[in-house]
Amino acid sequence: MQPRLAPGSIAQRLVLLFAAAFVLSLAGYTLFSAWRQSEALTALTLNRSKAIVATVANLSEELVAAGDFSPLTGRLTSLTLVDQIDAITVADPTGQGLAAVTRGASGRLVPVAPARVSPPKPNEPWIQPLASEDPRMMIWAPIGHQEALGWVRMVLNFQASQAANQRLVWDSLLSGGLSFLLGMLLLRLGLRRPLADLRAATAFADQLQQSGPQRLAIQSNLAEIRLLAEALNHTADRLALEQRLRLRSEARLQAMAESTVDCIFTIDSAGRITDFNPACEHTFGYTAEEAIHQPVETLLVPPELRSYFRNAYAEFRRTGEGFAYRTRVLTNALRKDGSLVPLSYSMTPSHTEEGTFFTYFARDISDELTADAALASRERYFRGILDNLAELVFETDEDSNWTYLNHAWRVIYGDTVALPPDDPNKRRLEASLPDDEITRIRKLFHSLRDGSASRVETDLKIFNTQGEALWLSVSALARRDEDGRFLGYAGSAVNITERK
Repeated sequence: MQPRLAPGSIAQRLVLLFAAAFVLSLAGYTLFSAWRQSEALTALTLNRSKAIVATVANLSEELVAAGDFSPLTGRLTSLTLVDQIDAITVADPTGQGLAAVTRGASGRLVPVAPARVSPPKPNEPWIQPLASEDPRMMIWAPIGHQEALGWVRMVLNFQASQAANQRLVWDSLLSGGLSFLLGMLLLRLGLRRPLADLRAATAFADQLQQSGPQRLAIQSNLAEIRLLAEALNHTADRLALEQRLRLRSEARLQAMAESTVDCIFTIDSAGRITDFNPACEHTFGYTAEEAIHQPVETLLVPPELRSYFRNAYAEFRRTGEGFAYRTRVLTNALRKDGSLVPLSYSMTPSHTEEGTFFTYFARDISDELTADAALASRERYFRGILDNLAELVFETDEDSNWTYLNHAWRVIYGDTVALPPDDPNKRRLEASLPDDEITRIRKLFHSLRDGSASRVETDLKIFNTQGEALWLSVSALARRDEDGRFLGYAGSAVNITERK
């Protein structure tokens, strides 16, 4: 349970801080008071001395007026108890000494031979320093009220007062210093645990990104420190969760990258490979250890394409466009054994705190190209067969434009144009029909398009390029895709002119 008197918040600790500041202020005030008291004590001593010298002057007036100077010495020695008096001299108006005493080694005022003194002039003060570097002061007082009978000069020594003042100042300084040290000690003791917890919180925050799941334990009972610790622990829990999710996601992505048949590799902004999946190893012949940290330009790009690669790479970094971004590109890549492999690839950039990275998704299209070549060869084979048929074979698109005509068209129609014709006016099926047949043929072919008929067969009269009438027996059907969408017409025609 928290002690009742223990400050429980930074606000309460600040109260303690202001209390310490008050102690310091009190110490300063003490020093100031000591200085003022020193001045007051000096002034009090001075006033007392002026009163004493005036009293001595009054006591000496009767004797000096009578010319009886012998009792003066006794009266002067009676002032021994006044510590500040160092010497007293009674002189006539000209300064000739009449009686004198001085402070002896025993500390008492003892008679001495009177010496001549210099009374103050009319414009000089009656209180003067004894000498320029002498701390003692001399105070003059005239003897006689009606006429000047003489002078009393008293020498005062303020060394004792100054020593007392210095002791007072030093005592005040010592008191202030002790108060200051006590206040600092209290502050240090009061803030030691919170400051230690704050240092621990700072170290904890610095280690959140580098270390695994952890929690901050504090010893302080301050509400603010505990709130800070709770916030940091909440942040640590959230970061730990994000780290687990990130590791899980990275593991899934790693598993996908390793299991896919497509090549996936990443390069950094310097063009060096940072990731190389197993499909890359199979396709290019390099292990991941051999490929990582190597320049992709010299490792995978054929020499004749390296200049293009550098320029395209620089252009993309400058503009953010091109370089297989958002599109697929066909190219050749270099294998470890020096052979070339045809690829279809695309690239995706990613921007992280560590810099910009470029991930390539590539596929070996050797089998596809082989299949395409075989298909093209097969197509050429069948076209060769079709071109050797005496029967006309044709195909159109959905707008009835010729897309294929075999060689029999040239034989029947007597035209040497390209097949299908390059001239747009000759590409349409209706361009080859007589005007009186267009409407009938259009209706027949429309029945194929709308599905009301699956095949049409009809005899058709046309005119060749020499204007000769020819009769064709035409058979046609509609071409459709897997979803049933109309693609055009396909069919054949036989020249039956001799039968007619």
